[in-house]
Amino acid sequence: MTTTEATTSKTRHQTDPVCARQAFYERLAAVTGVPLHPWHVRCGHAWPHTIVDGKCWYHHVIVQPYVGCIAPETYAPRYPLDERYERPIPRVYVNYFDTRFHGPPTAQCRRWPGCAKVKRFIRAGADLELTTTLEQLSDFAEWVVGWLRARLIEDLDQMPMPPHALDMSKPYDIYRFNYLWTVDADHEYDTAPATAARKRRWNIRYRDDSANGGGR
Repeated sequence: MTTTEATTSKTRHQTDPVCARQAFYERLAAVTGVPLHPWHVRCGHAWPHTIVDGKCWYHHVIVQPYVGCIAPETYAPRYPLDERYERPIPRVYVNYFDTRFHGPPTAQCRRWPGCAKVKRFIRAGADLELTTTLEQLSDFAEWVVGWLRARLIEDLDQMPMPPHALDMSKPYDIYRFNYLWTVDADHEYDTAPATAARKRRWNIRYRDDSANGGGR
């Protein structure tokens, strides 16, 4: 394989949604030391933080496509992702979803070291929503773990440098806030034709409601 072919193959791997997500999970599993569960695409990846007195506090991460504002149908109707965007924009949810929906399978928890006598599993740590581009996704695996560690021990000095520029540049803001976008992801989303079309629909609905004396 030539250098050009290798570069093309790597780029295709980064921009393919399935490959990009899988690469992120594999790097996350490597840094946490917990193997991926066979159902990690649906359930996400989880790893134990503390196991004390029959209770296990754990972290949970799942990647899903960002589909825009989830508002009532009368104001922002939902459209299938593949009809609105040429490619999905991945969002990393850290300790975000309730365990009833996206928590780690019990079979996975039981295989964690020291979990033989655990009777209760509880999510630990701060939650985070991080939106990146497909190309940037896997680069943030180690950063997510470092961000969690810094938040848990409440030490700003332990906050790792993000691998790509975020919409907040000050370390304290990155440490304090739990809703972050990379600069590239923000630009890609705002300039997507489907985003512009949705904004036009929103403005038309807003003008119609205002003309009729209504509104939100």
